Amino acid sequence: TTSTENTLPVYNITLSPNPTNNFIKLSLNVSQEDNYRFRLLDATGRTLREWQDWVGKSFVKELSLSEFPQGLYLLQIYKDGQNITKKIQKM
Repeated sequence: TTSTENTLPVYNITLSPNPTNNFIKLSLNVSQEDNYRFRLLDATGRTLREWQDWVGKSFVKELSLSEFPQGLYLLQIYKDGQNITKKIQKM
């Protein structure tokens, strides 16, 4: 599955530009400030990068995809056993 119901306290997720060449900006707006877990996967489901960040009401992070080849990637955002998955296309 590449998309899930929005069960997290996240009400806005933006990935731009998407498709991208090397860098993508992740923007989140949340109703619950807390630590969130993030995981970047390739199209086969292999984990490429995993990290945790404190997310305030408004959160912005630039992600580099420069070391990865062109293709489809998935960004998963986790909190309290729930997750949201977003697609990223690298050109």
